[in-house]
Amino acid sequence: MLEAGPFAVLQKPTKDRDRVAVECLGSLARLTLNPRHFQNKYVSFAAVDKFGRSWPINQTLAAQCGYTILQDVWGNLEFRASLISCYAQIVGDEQFSLTFQILTAMGPEMHDPTELVVPVTCSYGPWQPREIVCEANYMEVSVRRKVPPIPDGFLQDQPEDWAAAFPEAKAGPPSVWQVVFHMDTQKKAMRVEQAHAVGYGINTTDSRIVLRASYNASESQELKVHGVPFSAVRSSTFYKQRWMLLMVDTAVACPIDGVTYTSETITWTIPKGMSPLMVGVSSVKELQVEMGINLSKLPARDIASRGYLLASDQDAITVQIPVGSPGGTYKSYVVAGQLVTSYKINPFVEHLWEDERRGTTKHTILKEISTPPQPVPITVTDGTSIPLQLFNVSVGTFLPDVELVSVKVDILGPWLLPEAEKQGCKVVGNQYPNSSMDFVLQIPFGTPGVKKQVSLASSLYLEDTRGAWKCNDCG
Repeated sequence: MLEAGPFAVLQKPTKDRDRVAVECLGSLARLTLNPRHFQNKYVSFAAVDKFGRSWPINQTLAAQCGYTILQDVWGNLEFRASLISCYAQIVGDEQFSLTFQILTAMGPEMHDPTELVVPVTCSYGPWQPREIVCEANYMEVSVRRKVPPIPDGFLQDQPEDWAAAFPEAKAGPPSVWQVVFHMDTQKKAMRVEQAHAVGYGINTTDSRIVLRASYNASESQELKVHGVPFSAVRSSTFYKQRWMLLMVDTAVACPIDGVTYTSETITWTIPKGMSPLMVGVSSVKELQVEMGINLSKLPARDIASRGYLLASDQDAITVQIPVGSPGGTYKSYVVAGQLVTSYKINPFVEHLWEDERRGTTKHTILKEISTPPQPVPITVTDGTSIPLQLFNVSVGTFLPDVELVSVKVDILGPWLLPEAEKQGCKVVGNQYPNSSMDFVLQIPFGTPGVKKQVSLASSLYLEDTRGAWKCNDCG
């Protein structure tokens, strides 16, 4: 659960780091919450600035500032942050310090929460001239800005000259001051504070300009490249420094889909030549294509051993993943009374290319993939023993996320397991080495709800909700 509101000053930070695993993964940092401490609780996150104030993270702030909160199929929480997110403290564009506050409580009102403050320190570099990250909930582009050194006193900034040339320009210290969005039939200029107000994240570091947008940003456009939909924001950022006015191309584009399925294979196609990223480019030199799972890169031998395929040609990058292969997990659901499962996996692709206008671009695309639900056959094995006067039925197999919660015998019940045991029913779970399991249900013939019927041929019928068992000449 995410909470939002005005900032608050932190009190008595906790340093229990064993509850959270911290990783530096390229230009992202990841916090993985230990499920022993956080499952079945309400959790909220906040970013902490350099003054010790916490800023609660809701969906809007997450997309604007570069944060992603995910929950896996088992309920485990993961928090990711861009190293150039809003409240990061950056030294030389090489050292990045971030601090996050995690609050946990037993109820949604977040009364008497337990507080955990997690500092994160990562190194990253060297940065490519342009780096694009396609996260689950936002698109981020950071571009190197080159400014020739100017000796102090060589030229003085003249506000009136800037005002004459660009009425929107502001006098004062160097700052990003305007963004122009290029749409199909028009251009739309915004001051930085206006862009922030409608959800964009715009910032600078020592050597870079950063623009961040949600996939459904007000100035975004949906494009199709070889049939695959992309979300794109084409923008130019104007940066005034000393006597120069710099214009930086801050276009960003990320695929929205491109995934197809068969019963055995997932195919993820990422077309190349996305027009907003290639404006004015006459030739492109491909440098590198890599893939990984859960933000961990895989060497070629591991890609092959897992049965994955990574291919790249002039038009597209193609990733193929066998359904059920290592790196993914299954999740069970019940749909219209039918048990179904879906296979889930989180691949990513890192693509580097070079062109004559922008130098090297690094394009990192993260993708959460879930296959369509497939029905699961359930096998019922009857081991009923007449001499023992006992129904003995095995039902399975199930994934470990399936739990047996109640038993019904004919018209009686359903009984929750403690009550079923009081009625004489016994349930045993058997787990296999691959973590799948089945349930063995044992019901004595004398259990309430079991029907006894004697026919004229002196046959005894014992019946429950699954059918009848016949004993001839039982007397």
